[in-house]
Order: sequence, then structure tokens, then C-alpha cells
Amino acid sequence: MARFISWGVSCLLFAGSSAVFPSVITVTQSPTGRAAFGGNDLVDWSQLVTPVSNPFAASSTGGISLTVSEAQGSFERVTQPASWVGNFSDGTVLLWTTGPNAPVDIVLGTAVKGLGFQINPDGLDTQTTVAVYGAGDVPFGSFNLTTANRSAPSADFIGFTSDAVDIARITIDQQPNHDFAINHLSLITGPSSAAEPGSLALVGIALAGLAFRRRKGGLE
Repeated sequence: MARFISWGVSCLLFAGSSAVFPSVITVTQSPTGRAAFGGNDLVDWSQLVTPVSNPFAASSTGGISLTVSEAQGSFERVTQPASWVGNFSDGTVLLWTTGPNAPVDIVLGTAVKGLGFQINPDGLDTQTTVAVYGAGDVPFGSFNLTTANRSAPSADFIGFTSDAVDIARITIDQQPNHDFAINHLSLITGPSSAAEPGSLALVGIALAGLAFRRRKGGLE
């Protein structure tokens, strides 16, 4: 059964040259949710050589760079079911945290509209908390989700979609603090929707000119 949650962020900052536009994050959680997620890019963990350093750098097939780190320890690249006996499809290459080393940070070099993955905690009744951030570590929301463990029929897919192209970082945590594995990241990419500071200034000038013309023509 799919779950949908929306979290709104409505703020506009004019400090310096940065601008944060209203964002709504929609969360989808479902074992079969990846197909409906609609990703157009992915990060395949097959590119990694185990043992994987902490932190490590990777890239999507479309050329988006990312850095992945955890609080301590190291990662491993494992495969279902040869080195990870869980509920992913056989042959799936996974990123494993190796121990209770969360939280795990995934920082994108280019902001995206959506990011999703299937996750398999190595423990019962596990609460997975995922925090979503925009550029400059602007918090977009923190979501607490109960995720199926390795005995469930299928690993849960969790996807985060924004109404703008502004997801720049996520943090994955587990309570209780178990190790976990995730499969490839699905990304939804697109052109940036954030206006440049110069564009904002032009909009302000245009509005001021319109107001002046309305007053001059007696249209108030």
C-alpha cells in the first residue's frame, strides 16, 4: 500500500544573492513504488569497489556527482543473495552500511527534483528517518517511516519528490540504530527553477513600472 505525505516550505530569502522558493516535498512509500516514481537517472552501486571508503564519491549515469558518508565505519558493496540475504531482487547490487554507523549523508553536486531508493534494515520494527535538504542545507522536512526488515516479502521503496528542482541532500537514520542496505538511487532531474538574483530585480522593476503607469493613467 502506497503512502503519500506532503511537507510544505514557504520562504523567500533575499540575503545576499541566495533565494529559497516555496517547496512541497511529497513522500511515497511502497514496495512497488519505484515504477510510479518516474526517475530519469540513476546511481548504480556497481561502480564501487569494496571495501568502500568513508566518505566516497560516485556519479549517476547522467553525470550528477555525489558524496556519501556515514558517522563512522565504512561501507561495502554487496549483492543479493550472495553477500546480503534480504528481500531485494536476486542479483541486485547494494550499498551496505556494515554496522550501526548511521546517519548516512548523501550530498548531490547538482540539485534534483526527486530521489528514491529501496531500503532493507537489518532489524525488527525499524524506524527510518530521512531528512531532506535544499541548497545551503535549507531543511525541507524530516520524515519518520516504518520500514520492512529482511523477512518481509519485498524491500520498501521510499521516494522524495519536490515541486521544484531543489533537493540537494538527504540524511538517512535508523532507530534503533541497525545496519541497512539500499539499492540504486533513482533520480528525477530537470532544469533549475530558481530565478537568478538579476531576474528577481527585473521582475521588481517591471512591477514598479506597471504600478507607475496605472497611477499615471488614473487606473488606481
